[in-house]
Amino acid sequence: MNIDKKIIRQAIDVWGLQKQTRMCGEECLELALAIGKFLDRERTDQRMEDVISEIADVNIMIAQANIMFDADKIQAEIDRKLERLKSRLEKKEFK
Repeated sequence: MNIDKKIIRQAIDVWGLQKQTRMCGEECLELALAIGKFLDRERTDQRMEDVISEIADVNIMIAQANIMFDADKIQAEIDRKLERLKSRLEKKEFK
């Protein structure tokens, strides 16, 4: 996934940490709603496109969040959670 960090940093500079953090939450909510519609209603091509569009928005906002917050700490938490997931898969803990 290639996201232009120059554009991402510019967005943070223009709109600021608070606005972009709020926008990250809003985009995540929009993705959750699009997924809900896709799963709970007829699965049309348009609903699939809506989910794809919202995934793109969330990825852009997550790229900004990695800049706004501590990317190294985020990566450490990702690594920890992936290890936990790996362990659950190996133990066949499918709760």
